Order: sequence, then C-alpha cells, then structure tokens
Amino acid sequence: MDAQDSPVLSASNVDLHYGSVHILQGISIDIGALPRAIIGRNGMGKTSLCRAIMGLLPLSGGNINLNGVAIDHRAPDWRARHGLAYVPQGRRVFPTLTVDEHFRIMQRGKNQQWTRERIYDIFPRLAERRSNFGNRLSGGEQQMLAIGRALMMDPRLLILDEPTEGLAPVIVDHVVEILQQLSTEGIAILLVEQNLSVAAELADELSIMVNGQIIDHIPSSQLLHDETMQRRYLGISLDGH
Repeated sequence: MDAQDSPVLSASNVDLHYGSVHILQGISIDIGALPRAIIGRNGMGKTSLCRAIMGLLPLSGGNINLNGVAIDHRAPDWRARHGLAYVPQGRRVFPTLTVDEHFRIMQRGKNQQWTRERIYDIFPRLAERRSNFGNRLSGGEQQMLAIGRALMMDPRLLILDEPTEGLAPVIVDHVVEILQQLSTEGIAILLVEQNLSVAAELADELSIMVNGQIIDHIPSSQLLHDETMQRRYLGISLDGH
C-alpha cells in the first residue's frame, strides 16, 4: 500500500471501559479517502468510539494511528491540531457567542485553508445570521455552525456524530450535499448515524455496530433493500413498519 492509499486513521482492537462495563470491544476500522459510515441503534457505543478517537475517553486496550502516527496517549488538543475535527451529537454551540465569534475563536493563522469567508460561502444562511447568538439559531443553523466551526481546524478527518438528528428533511439534504462536497475536496469523513438513508447516501459501505462491536461491513445498497437486516441491526425498516 502506497502513502496515497494509506488510511488517514486506523483503529485496531480498541477497547474502552466505563468502570466494569466493557463499552467498546475490539473495534478495528480504517478511514481513508472514501467516507466511512457507522450505523447502529442507540446505546451501541458509537458516540463512545468518536470520543475515544478524539482522546476524550481513555482506551483500555488497542491503538489508534493518525497518518501512521500512534496517538493513543495524545491529548485532544494535540489531535485537533494534527488533523482531527469533531462535530458532537447535539451540536454544542456556545449560546452566548455570535456565529462570527464562534469562527473568530477558531482562527489559526493567515495560511489556513478554511476561513470564515469560505464557510460563509458554503453556508450562506450563516452569513445572514453572523451576528446572532448561538441560542438564537434554529437546529439546522446550529448544525451548520458546528460543522463550520470544525472546518476552521483545517481537518484531515472530520468526525460527525448524528449530524442530521432532529433536522427538517430539506436541511438534512443540504448537510449531506455539504459532506459529499467536503469528501471530494480531500477531507476524510467518519459519519456516525442512525438514519440509514443519510448514511447510505454518503457512504458506499456501512459498518454495523452492535453492543460495542463492529459486527459487519455491508454495501449500502444491500442494507437499503433488506428489511430483515434493517430490523435485526437497527430495529426499523425504511417503510416505517
């Protein structure tokens, strides 16, 4: 495998405990040029995996490499400076900062690729709302802000935890379009989702997480058309029955 084909991030046999509870159990996954989506029900460990990758939770076993460098014992801020950006579930914007202030505090220097102007170009609604406080934005606007804030880190890998949760369908479509665009611009993407349609639209292959383990990697088209698998892994089917 040459450098161009090497994964941006590689997790191998990752274990994570909360006290005596074994949350992540031997997770192994590579994330490279193509978007990667992990799908599963609530409580399966998806958010814990995101937080472990970012260094917000300590591993109890296994290792994580970023661009071939072991980062198991690196602090979250080091990981952020070296190419990881995280869009957490629930957006977590600052309620008393304006949109523009969110971006200003993330500015890194004159040579950064992602600037406020560039983010306003892809999220024109945020440009219109740049003077509004975080708690005065709609759910969709807050999600755009959370993604834009992460992009200000010039990420090599963008990790998104349930980015379409609670959003109107038209906003969901816009978020998916933006993520597809970012992927073509060389940003690796790890998407954690419960929404099968969203995950399948972004990624050609889905990783299924059940009880802290990735139990299978399935072509998106296969899971989209197999209601038995949808009920088994997700507890739902796309027809709503």
